[in-house]
Amino acid sequence: MNDKTARLRPATHLPETPTSLAVPSTSKAAPQAVTRGFALLPEVVDVHGASFIVGLAPATLNTLRSRGGGPPYLKLGRRVFYRAADLRAWRDARLRTNTAA
Repeated sequence: MNDKTARLRPATHLPETPTSLAVPSTSKAAPQAVTRGFALLPEVVDVHGASFIVGLAPATLNTLRSRGGGPPYLKLGRRVFYRAADLRAWRDARLRTNTAA
């Protein structure tokens, strides 16, 4: 087998279950990253993770943060983070049943 065929072969050493997405823990005290085969969302996410949770573009979240009206955020140095619980609460507070104000 030459190098070209080795690069074209599929990776058969990787498991096909969703648990392959989890990062193995090096400490016994660390919380488990997988529950029932699915990776858990972290407690704190960056702008891209927040955009996935609330369904808005990262640029929209950046604009809402600078103008006001967006979800609460954490500023650690120059980096911006959002707590997943705050994002879900902010998203759920905008639930509407009709188009009237």
